[in-house]
Formats: sequence, C-alpha cells, structure tokens
Amino acid sequence: MSDSKEVIRNELNKEYPKAYYKTRKKVYGNISALRKVGNTYGQNKKLFIKATKNRNKENWKNAKDKYEEFMRTIYPLDIDTISEYSTICMHYVDYVENNDEKEKIIESGIKHRFWASMLEKDSLSHKIKLGQHYRVHKKNEKAIKLYKELIEGETDYKKILGFRINLHAVYLEESSNPQGSKENLKELEENFKEIKKLEDQVEVKKQIMDMLEGSMKRIKNADEIDSNDYKSLFRNPKDNPADSSLKEVKWGVLLYLKINGKAATAGDIKTEWLVNSETTKNILEQMVKEGHLSSIPLTKNNTAYQITKSGNDEIEELHETIKEILETEKEKINEWINMGIKEMVKDDEYEYGFSRRFLTKIHTWEIDKK
Repeated sequence: MSDSKEVIRNELNKEYPKAYYKTRKKVYGNISALRKVGNTYGQNKKLFIKATKNRNKENWKNAKDKYEEFMRTIYPLDIDTISEYSTICMHYVDYVENNDEKEKIIESGIKHRFWASMLEKDSLSHKIKLGQHYRVHKKNEKAIKLYKELIEGETDYKKILGFRINLHAVYLEESSNPQGSKENLKELEENFKEIKKLEDQVEVKKQIMDMLEGSMKRIKNADEIDSNDYKSLFRNPKDNPADSSLKEVKWGVLLYLKINGKAATAGDIKTEWLVNSETTKNILEQMVKEGHLSSIPLTKNNTAYQITKSGNDEIEELHETIKEILETEKEKINEWINMGIKEMVKDDEYEYGFSRRFLTKIHTWEIDKK
C-alpha cells in the first residue's frame, strides 16, 4: 500500500470512526464480511440507479442517506461507494434551499471525490469529475488550477483538447462576470490559441470550433455572453451507474491474467473482459502506472500485459474468497449461464456486491484453466 493511500484511508476512518470494518483485509479476506458489505452495497446501488433514472429530491436523498449510513456503520473504504456518494451529493444539492446545508453537501461531495482521486491516483476519471464539481459549484479558481495540472501531465492530444475546452468554458464564464479580471481574458485568448494548434493533431468537431470562435468574437466585441455560451461547451464525463464498478473493472483484468497464468494482449483482455477499446486502453495504461501490470511490446501496434507481484498481492486474498463464493453459489451461477446473456448482465442484480457478469466470467475462466 502506498503512503498516500494509507493517509487517505486513515482520513476516511477518522471521518467514519464507528464503521464496523476498518481495513480491506477484514472485508476481502472473509466470505461472511464480503457478503455483508457486498450485499448492502448492492442494495444501495439500486437506489443510486433509481435516482439517476427518476431524478427527484426524494430519490437522491434516499440514496444519499443509505450511502452515508453504509460508510458510517459498515465500511468507509469502498472506492465505488466513495465515488458514487460524491456524485449523489452533486445532484442532491440542487434540491436543497438552505444555504448552510447546501455548502456542507457541496464540500462533502468535493471531499469524497478528492479522496477517490487519491485512492486511484492514476485515474483521470476522478480528476475530471472533481473539475466538474468545481465548475458546477462555481469554484472556478480551483477548476482552472486543476485543468492546468491535467493538461501539464497529459500527452494524449484528444484528452488535452477536452481539458482545454473545459478550461475555455471556465475562463469564458469568468470573463463574462463584470467583476472578472483582465488576466482571465488574457488567459482565455492564450488557451484558445492552444486549442487552434491542436487542430493539427486531433479532429475538433466543427460545431465545437464554431462555438469557441463565436464566443471569442463576442468577448472581443464586448458583447454580452449568454450562460449557454459556456455551459454547452463543457465536456462532462459519462457517469452511468449501470456501468461496471471501478474496482470490479480492474479486478477483472487482474483475475483474468492471474487465472490464465500468462501474459495477454490488449485485444485478448478486451475480448474477455473490458469490451470497449477506449476503456481497455485507459484501464491498462492506468494499471501499468499503478504497478499492477507490466507491459511487453510485441510489435509497433501490439502490446502484451502481465500481472506483477504488486498486482498479485492486490488480488490474492480476494481471489481465494471469490473461489469460495463460486463454490457456494455454483448452482445459482450455472442457472444464470443457462438463462443466457440477458440474465447475466442485469445491471441491478448483485451477489456479494459483484455483478453477475463478473462472477460468471471468473467461473468460466476457472473452468477453462482446468
């Protein structure tokens, strides 16, 4: 465990001192604990999904209350709970009228997103969503600082473009403010020049470029900037709660490589587990940075990946517990398989906190190994 992760986990335990489970080992190394934690999380996740599908104050509050109760009384270190709770806060606060309560919810959402970004330090997703929190809640100075940091540390032109467009939108909002500084206007102009340079490296949609150029013309002509000029520019991250969990995505990669017992290409990992090409690229890059995978160049456009000692340590105890689950629930898992893919990928059905697809995949890999 890295020192920074240990610091954040200590902070979470201080935030929720009465939680029953305070370490990952006590949860993932024990089938009874995993059943309690996982099944409670699964029930909470259903409330999150319900809130995103039927957006109203009651649904968001129900989800918020249950997630808080879970962290307060059961387990505060689950990355999916921390991340989803942050998202819930961002949406629920729109229905709160009391300014003091509003500010507390905003700060709680930002704090939990920051914790998530530190627990998964090499994940861009958390940092992008942290920027979204800052923007939505008008903490523009923090948003500007974060986007500049993201641009500085990125080499992928497509991602840089997304960060610069969001930075443009924040500068635009600041420049439209009568109290805005001339410095913001200067930064806006410099950032727009950088976006124009990126046109040589990556395709910029005509609609986006038209909006960017139109906003610059209005600024230069001292025309009034409509809020839609910057709101429509923001590149917000997709936050579909029906997607696989953050931890499950990476655990699936580690378990596939561990059970398979040899290196596999990105194409193999995509076919067996990650499905989407962009997701596969991003997840594998992140896991190499975290030290859980090592990459082996094969050809110019093909790379193989193998699990490292660090990756094996990350998954070892959980793997043994999952094997117990597979044995305990083998009749149920075989029933899902026999019922077909639609039954396996139900997004609102969880066992021990895992999706049906996750458990059936591991079940299949274990059988194939034999």
